[in-house]
Amino acid sequence: MQFNFKSLSDTGKVRQANEDSYGDMLTPNGHVFVVCDGMGGHVGGARASSLAVQSILQHFSKEEYGNIIQAIDRALIFANEQIYATTLAEPELKGMGTTAVVLVIKNDECYIGHVGDSRIYLKSDGKLNRITKDHSFVQGLVDSGAITDEEAEHHPKKNQILKALGIYPQVEPTICSFSIQAKKGDVFLLCSDGMNGMVNDASMEMMVDADDLDRSAFTLITAANDAGGHDNITVTLVGIVESPYMQSKFEQFNPRPNFASTATQGFVSENPSSGPKLKLWMILSAAAVLVIALGIGAYFFFGKKSEQELTVLPPKGQVVTEEEIGLWPEAEMTKIIGREVETDQDQLLASNGKYIVELEDGKIVSYDVNKDPKENSVSTGQTTTQKKKERIKVEKGKGEVPKDTLSNQPKTPDEPNKNCDQEYKVKTGDNLTSIAKEFSNKGCETTAVQIKVKNNKDNTNVAVDEKLIIPCNCPK
Repeated sequence: MQFNFKSLSDTGKVRQANEDSYGDMLTPNGHVFVVCDGMGGHVGGARASSLAVQSILQHFSKEEYGNIIQAIDRALIFANEQIYATTLAEPELKGMGTTAVVLVIKNDECYIGHVGDSRIYLKSDGKLNRITKDHSFVQGLVDSGAITDEEAEHHPKKNQILKALGIYPQVEPTICSFSIQAKKGDVFLLCSDGMNGMVNDASMEMMVDADDLDRSAFTLITAANDAGGHDNITVTLVGIVESPYMQSKFEQFNPRPNFASTATQGFVSENPSSGPKLKLWMILSAAAVLVIALGIGAYFFFGKKSEQELTVLPPKGQVVTEEEIGLWPEAEMTKIIGREVETDQDQLLASNGKYIVELEDGKIVSYDVNKDPKENSVSTGQTTTQKKKERIKVEKGKGEVPKDTLSNQPKTPDEPNKNCDQEYKVKTGDNLTSIAKEFSNKGCETTAVQIKVKNNKDNTNVAVDEKLIIPCNCPK
């Protein structure tokens, strides 16, 4: 297989720095192409994307691998480890990450893999096909049928991605499980979302010319800038000049039903029937102009890409923090069920006040959206949701005892107090004097002062911790 290629990158018209990176290298495993879109600020984003490109190319260069599909997976994981280790060594870069798309051409076969929302397309028989599927919040909405692909392009949460390199210690890339067969005249397009986010697929389809990759790359960059240039723009075009295959074989993820291509979702292995294309070309041209105009208006309405909107779900088995829970979109919270959390509490309120999360053995078992305390409060200052879940745990007993049954327990001075030295769950706003009185009814000699000294750093008469140990003098 013989091929030509061309890469171009542009800062765009809004960003002050280019956080995209790209690279290619002839390695023992074939020719490797990489495009990455960094996030985490001007310095962090550029650092993360550059480090990802270097790490991926380094992985393929050090030795020859028997399985290229596995090699792409391990290369992306290796890049993730390098970026994450850098954030640990340089705390000021915490939060930096990057998307990545990888194309490997070895002998007569092509292989791809990706993390995030940068894309790989394949133009074959005049039609541009998506051959990667975005790891993004809106892609999930499209897959579920909640919104159309056109609505996804203008969705306010379109920049929320579910995976990126460098954010967490582990990552799960998506690797195409088979080799792609590309025939003569096919063109691969690797791009950051600054390209496909500004120009729709039908328009890009017309701009990719297998006979002139230089002009095609320049036209694509210019079109994205003409549409607003709200993000960095990077494209890599790889055109197949000679191939043993007469038909192309690949899996496409084209949106339906409004995408210009008539190819069906799934595998494409045959040439579509030829016929008059002039009328279709005119219709597509008019549609492209209209879509680009609408795109410009939508971007001015929604504003430029906000890095604060980017959220990445930790991979399975990865411990999450309270802060990360608070940032996660409500529509995706079901995916957090079962995750381990870095806390000693049995229940927590996410750091930005968005969720009340219930834990069991350190794992999330349920959650509630936090209500406005002014609209849904009780006398203690707790939300109703919090009060409903409040429990008293008997440290040496089994199970939990509802709080409202505590005062009804009879005193048994002649028997050992089974509730001695209790671990008592409280919520912010609990009155410590009331707690002391309830324990006094059981024969425990304790005072609100003792509880304050032991559990209240602010020296007030309200609880600030979620659990405390009540000092009891138990009858012998």
